[in-house]
Amino acid sequence: MDIYNKFTQNKSLCFSLKSECHRLNIIVELRLKNQDVQYHIQTSREWEDYSISLREFGGADTEWHVLKEVKFLIFKNDILKDTIEVRGIKII
Repeated sequence: MDIYNKFTQNKSLCFSLKSECHRLNIIVELRLKNQDVQYHIQTSREWEDYSISLREFGGADTEWHVLKEVKFLIFKNDILKDTIEVRGIKII
């Protein structure tokens, strides 16, 4: 997906997220053309709305011509047992 225009127009990745049991540190990672870029967030037990400017992820302008995937990374040492829910992912 080519989102270069959205990047240059300073659009945001928006979504809602919650964790059932624990406050967790999560990395939101975007896989671009030849580079992965990241943004760190902390979850809560209630639904929380996030709006992260694409520019806050960083990365070279030319990389934003290809968005391959959006990932939410949680590291094994940070989690006992929990359920993470994400909804409404969009770029606006």
